[in-house]
Amino acid sequence: MIQNSGLGILLTRVGGGRLFINNALVRLLGYESPEELYDMPSYQLVAPHDREKAARYLKAASGFIAETVEQYECDFVRKDGSILPLHVIIRKILWDGEDVIQRTFVDLSERRQAERARHQSEEMLGAIIDHSPSLIYLKDIDSRILLINKAYEKHYDIVQEDARGHQESQWLGQEDIESLKESDQTIIFSGVPLEREFEHTNSNGSTYFMQSVKFPVRDAAGDIVGIGGITTDVTERKRAEQTLVQNSALLQTTLDHMAEGISVYDSSLNLIAYNQIFVDLYKFSPGFVRLGLPYEKIARHLAETGYYGAGDVEEQVRERVERAQLATRRQFERTGEDGKTIAVWRNPLPGGGFVNTYTDVSDRRQAEEELRHSKEQAELANRTKSEFLANMSHELRT
Repeated sequence: MIQNSGLGILLTRVGGGRLFINNALVRLLGYESPEELYDMPSYQLVAPHDREKAARYLKAASGFIAETVEQYECDFVRKDGSILPLHVIIRKILWDGEDVIQRTFVDLSERRQAERARHQSEEMLGAIIDHSPSLIYLKDIDSRILLINKAYEKHYDIVQEDARGHQESQWLGQEDIESLKESDQTIIFSGVPLEREFEHTNSNGSTYFMQSVKFPVRDAAGDIVGIGGITTDVTERKRAEQTLVQNSALLQTTLDHMAEGISVYDSSLNLIAYNQIFVDLYKFSPGFVRLGLPYEKIARHLAETGYYGAGDVEEQVRERVERAQLATRRQFERTGEDGKTIAVWRNPLPGGGFVNTYTDVSDRRQAEEELRHSKEQAELANRTKSEFLANMSHELRT
């Protein structure tokens, strides 16, 4: 039975001397037969750093009483010199009427390898967590801190050793505490991750905008055993958004108080700003003009409504889109079927795109036309007068 065991087994006398070595142990240590091991000194089989431990357990075993069992882990040296980690179970048994010491050996190689892999994985995960700019934490089911990262320590001015085992109520404001309790309970009872944004004022009075993602932590059975959280400081983003909103409002106010129509297009020829005068000049339908509207759709609308005059709509649209893509400085005028003349100034924008300025010059053009007509009439009158005087002078002379 011992010989056929899948575990390595070694029997020795209490006073020393090997009685039996099974084949499983021979294979574990990389030898070909038990005979190679019988006369080999014990210390040669044990790695130098574990020889004292192995000798201590073997000596203690000689004083064991029946049923006493000790266990330890020890590194052994295989025949090829490689190290083999073994779990050793040592006990005193009766063998052919004699008290002997039995050592059973279990190969720990796979477990050690798995432990090393897990340790490396934990170190890598720890490095990622500690180098993350987000605040990362792990709490138990009672909201007590189990782990925080460096960013969390810096933000709340607390080290992990002081935070572990305590609830965040000890370093958060009262408003934060109430919100925290509510979100923790929601996650525990619902089992669903929770996302939110909130303002936080720290101990020195500085206000931050935070984005938080909380999630339930489950054990192997699927039961919720804790709460994990990742909180990101989005203060810069929120302030940039606020600045953008303010600047956009200021820009729109400026555009709305200008006497000219304005439309602005980005490098992709999408409308990014405009004012009501632009809409009114071209008599666009309510709701047609909106931010993000492609220039191509505006050109197509004008072509389909006859603003560009007679011609193939697709060709008219293609020509105008191609010119718009060049985004070169240009000035032109166009008179629609309603007789309204609009002057357009196009100027390129840094980084692509352009801004169009529109002015209704119909009155000016009409005045210029009237002036031209008056001038022609005056010139005609002068010619007529001159011709009349010339004729009268001729008649008087004759």
